[in-house]
Amino acid sequence: MKPAAPLTPRTKPRSCSIRPAQAVLIKPVQAVHGRLLAPRIFPILPVLSLHKRSAVGTVAIISQPPRQSYCQFCGKRTWITSALGTTDWTLMAGQGSLRHSSSMPHRVTVAAQALVVFHLIVGLILGSSHSFAQAPLIETTSHDDIIDIELRWQWKSPNPIHWDLEATAVDSANGKILSVRPDSQLTRLSGELTRSSDQTSVRLEPYQPMTAGAILFRLRCSENGILRLRSRNPENRSSDQNHDEVLEIAVKKLTTGAAFESPNKDSSSPTWTIQRLETDSVRIRVGEKHSICVPDQPIDLSVRINSIPGRASSTVLMKYGFYEVSRGQTIHSGQKPVTLDANGNSPTITIDDNVLHDEGVYEFRCEIETDQDKLWSRLRRREPVIASNRTTLVVMSSRVAPDLESESNWNTVNVIRPSETTWSVDQWLPKQATRLIPGVSGVSGDLATSKHANESISVLNPQHVFQASLPVMVSHLPHKVTLRYPNDLDGLLQVDVAAGENRSGCPVSFIIGPDDRALIEPDKSNEQSGNGRWKTHTFIYYPSGNDQIWLTNLSNNKPVRFESIRIDAGPKRLVQAKSDADKQRDVVLRLGDLDWVEALSGDIHLYDAITSCSPQTRAIYRTWIATERLADYASIHNINTILIPACNANRSWFDSGDLLVPAWNDGADINRLATFFQVLTKQRKHAMVSIDPAFFNPRSSNPTALLSRESSAIAHHLLAVCLPAPSFSGLVIDAATPQSEQPIASEQISDLIAAAQDQSSTKLKVFVQAPAHQPHSRVATGDQKSVPDTAQDAIAIQSFVHQIREGLSMQSMLAQRLSSVRQSTPEHIISAAIGQTDAPDSPVHLCSHLDLDAARIIDQMAPPCLFVDLPLTAAAIVPRLAQVLDAFALTPTNGPLNIEPIDQASQSVHVHLATNDQYTFASISSMAPWKSLVTFQSPTGARWEVISGEASLRNAPLSTINQTDTSTASPSPSQLSGIGQQLTLEPGSVSLLRCRGSAKNFGSWNAVASGGSATTDKIKEQVTSVVQRIGMLSTPPAYDGLANGGFEQTGGMGLIGWLHAQHPPQCVRVERGECFEGSQSVLLTTDAAVSTRTWLVSETVTPPQSGQLAVSMACRGELKRDGDVHHLRVSIEATQSGAPIRQSADVSVPCNGKWESRGIVLEALSIDVEKTESLRLTIDSLSGGRVWIDDVRLHDRFPTSKERVQIQSQAFLAVQGLQRGNLTPSARLLQNHWAQFLLAEPTTEIAASDKSAAEQESVPGVADRVRSWLPRPLRF
Repeated sequence: MKPAAPLTPRTKPRSCSIRPAQAVLIKPVQAVHGRLLAPRIFPILPVLSLHKRSAVGTVAIISQPPRQSYCQFCGKRTWITSALGTTDWTLMAGQGSLRHSSSMPHRVTVAAQALVVFHLIVGLILGSSHSFAQAPLIETTSHDDIIDIELRWQWKSPNPIHWDLEATAVDSANGKILSVRPDSQLTRLSGELTRSSDQTSVRLEPYQPMTAGAILFRLRCSENGILRLRSRNPENRSSDQNHDEVLEIAVKKLTTGAAFESPNKDSSSPTWTIQRLETDSVRIRVGEKHSICVPDQPIDLSVRINSIPGRASSTVLMKYGFYEVSRGQTIHSGQKPVTLDANGNSPTITIDDNVLHDEGVYEFRCEIETDQDKLWSRLRRREPVIASNRTTLVVMSSRVAPDLESESNWNTVNVIRPSETTWSVDQWLPKQATRLIPGVSGVSGDLATSKHANESISVLNPQHVFQASLPVMVSHLPHKVTLRYPNDLDGLLQVDVAAGENRSGCPVSFIIGPDDRALIEPDKSNEQSGNGRWKTHTFIYYPSGNDQIWLTNLSNNKPVRFESIRIDAGPKRLVQAKSDADKQRDVVLRLGDLDWVEALSGDIHLYDAITSCSPQTRAIYRTWIATERLADYASIHNINTILIPACNANRSWFDSGDLLVPAWNDGADINRLATFFQVLTKQRKHAMVSIDPAFFNPRSSNPTALLSRESSAIAHHLLAVCLPAPSFSGLVIDAATPQSEQPIASEQISDLIAAAQDQSSTKLKVFVQAPAHQPHSRVATGDQKSVPDTAQDAIAIQSFVHQIREGLSMQSMLAQRLSSVRQSTPEHIISAAIGQTDAPDSPVHLCSHLDLDAARIIDQMAPPCLFVDLPLTAAAIVPRLAQVLDAFALTPTNGPLNIEPIDQASQSVHVHLATNDQYTFASISSMAPWKSLVTFQSPTGARWEVISGEASLRNAPLSTINQTDTSTASPSPSQLSGIGQQLTLEPGSVSLLRCRGSAKNFGSWNAVASGGSATTDKIKEQVTSVVQRIGMLSTPPAYDGLANGGFEQTGGMGLIGWLHAQHPPQCVRVERGECFEGSQSVLLTTDAAVSTRTWLVSETVTPPQSGQLAVSMACRGELKRDGDVHHLRVSIEATQSGAPIRQSADVSVPCNGKWESRGIVLEALSIDVEKTESLRLTIDSLSGGRVWIDDVRLHDRFPTSKERVQIQSQAFLAVQGLQRGNLTPSARLLQNHWAQFLLAEPTTEIAASDKSAAEQESVPGVADRVRSWLPRPLRF
């Protein structure tokens, strides 16, 4: 056979940086590199690798350790370190052939290439019998007179110090220290561990002080070798070596397993200990590095006893077994006698038992015992085990799961209904109810009752908790918990579920608030029967025994009512796997936390079957279970791709060599990422991974950006695991919220993109999450002109994810971001991200309008890919969101084309057409808060079908297309042919239609409000209510974070709650009788001839959860000549992440001697609640003279100035539209979140607000101006 790639360079090669790396065995992946040949009869070829993804191709000879190297034939970067003799070979995510970048004699190159071709031909003739996946086990264990042991070196100190430790292998036979890796999260190898060029020593020299840590390393030398350990004085690291602590240990003594301590054993001084690992005496090899076994196939498993000097030249008994974790039992066991040589080593023992028939996680357990007579062993006690070890086996078929029906076999376990007379408190109240929960008044098991829609309901008083035991059918299987409550929920209800009676750290914790969507329901029959007057919230929970549920009323003065808690138990899987072959766009469930496995499998740690397993087995099993649950949760919401973080700061979820620290704390496990990919492949899901380009610089306590060299290395390490996985579909570079204080440069992002594209043989899909202040930049920083060409291969992601926990502010921020995106009109493609994130250390406040967010963003942006953030601590099922995402995923990327209606009054419904090779798709979305009746023209013979959405098609007369209202006809009807088809859309819903053929099959269309005159009357009523209540927006409710804003409280030290200027005396004083409200105000006097200002500073204010603050106050300037004004500066000052921030506004107060009405003078938006500290309000007098200030208030829920102008304009247009029979402006007004807020307010609060505003305002306010536009009374 002829090589697929020529032995001459195709392109000009690019030099790549090559440096020594951690020495590990070469473990190539056959699916990527093809067959790797290393015949033992050719020792000159330690590594002979075929070109990537080719049956036969280019090969490389590596005979000496290069410093710099590049791909000779494909021109791609390669990282490799090698050495001859007993040193292991390391291939780090490289591909293609290598040669030194330095000049090489031509005759040497020709001879090497000829030798390569010769060995390749011989290897092909010999066939696959010479292929290998890992070096023989004998080369990595003790044999003959070579000792190979693994040691753990740990250190600790009562106080953090700068450690300086060094280990050296002293051996005439060239001893080596290999495979150095951390054994603690306190130890980071990036820049802290250095090894000598000959690999005989390793030195720990951390940049930051540390109290404790540990490393693992292999020591390989002769039996006469010595390990020298040196500890330098941390207080004088450059002192004479005579003052260093030095301990030399014979390697033979280390093989016994004894622990050796530092000479200084004082507990108040730094100490260290070194000891051989307990499991090192039995070494187990399992296939490839990321291998997953196939059921009913032989396992590449072998065992070798490694250096047990106490049992030299004797026969021992090796007992082994295969433990299946899911069943909690050993499915097969066996034993073999083994004869040890004079050094306590054994030959390689092959375990060829074909016993793994079912998919799952297994643990292979091996023990070495004394071989004794069976009869004698029965008469005496069993002797202790000499040595033992265990390893984890993952058995999984490559076949995907078949299509099965979902949502099957759900049975109701029980219903908790405290309002029923038959409900027993003793039945549901736990035996030892938690009586003291911080922040609440008490725990109740018996609640007061009330009535709603002719049904009994339970009433939970303010600041009270209801606690009950959660009935469970089978532990660790999915249960649906459904809370049913009235639709007029007025308070905040916190829901917590956990195992046991400890409420802290609940796996499910969230807050339900009022749904402020004002939907128009003209049909009163539902209210008569009680239907439509209830809301339900369903979430998923995996019980583990003794499970409890808590309902907490967080309101201070409002009771919360609920009807029941229903618990349904389902099958083993939440949903069954189904094909996503019809999906044409990616919908990605995005996770932002590296610890998502722990969040999704918290109940598994209580599973009895895994308690006896090793940490590595527990980690793999929990990864499998968590990935299955994650895939199920994605399937419920019609999500076809899952994105997990691969690294964050200095932690990684993959083996990154010596660059990052492994994220797992539960064992030396490097197979979690491969298991994740394989499980998703079986579940027919795609996978993406994200890289955080910031990491913790070991030289400082602050994170900094990765260097280009490190970024490329990390990309190579990661993609070496990802690319072989069939489920892998893309890479995300998260530069949106870098943990480093310095911004990520565009060159660093470009380096990551280039490294990723170079590693992949096909076009790799790469996304970049840009910062919020540059939503459409291809990279994190810089304008588009400075973007390198490689950055054009990435798609930017614009985030609309809710970071705050207050519902009204969520909608306000979304509207602002969406408006910014629409105005910028980017030239390149942008993806979008929606949803909300988990709140750190607190329950997440659920957003009730994620489906509307998705529908609006899809309608206005048409992104090629949609990322969705869903809080795992809520585990909520959102059917409306699932329907919108399903319609989006099924829509082709070709298009969409906007189809205008025949009447402009129908613009509350949008129609977009998209096509592929066979079908035309019509996406019909309703942006109106009422049901819409859509009629369109379809040619005879065209067959449209609804493939997503709850709407159903029906035939209708073509004349209805010309109707702008259910009772009003168009003055000039169009001449239409074919048939009319009609469907009814729910408010805020999306339906997707499909028809075979071209887009001409969708003709003219129109939409009207369903329900006729009853719906129109309801719309007029709500528009009138909004107009009448719009004055409330000028007086938003006060935020109680400011103390003594009315200056009514004084003390011996001055104003309570305020600091103020003291010089000149009486520059700030309380003025009694001169006030806007109450009995006194504060007077600021400023001398124009003095340079100092007069100022006020409030005490610290707690940052509001809404993420925004407004300042309002009343002012009065002293009487001066006409036109004079007094200038004030009002500021919000704070520190954010340790850096000072400030937002200020200048206020001009007329010097007319009159009080100006209180109004908003400053708006501080985008306050990061988690990172903001020391927030204060400051007021500075910038002009000479006197000014009075009173009634200073803070507001956390308020419309911005832009939003106030917007709702005024929308109200005016809505009234005009109603007078002309056009409902589109009314739909825009009623969609406004501030209009929905006004409609949700009780009538009593509206009357009080209007009265207060009328008393305070001396000039026409917002309400008066809007009312002046309207006829009195309103007539439509």
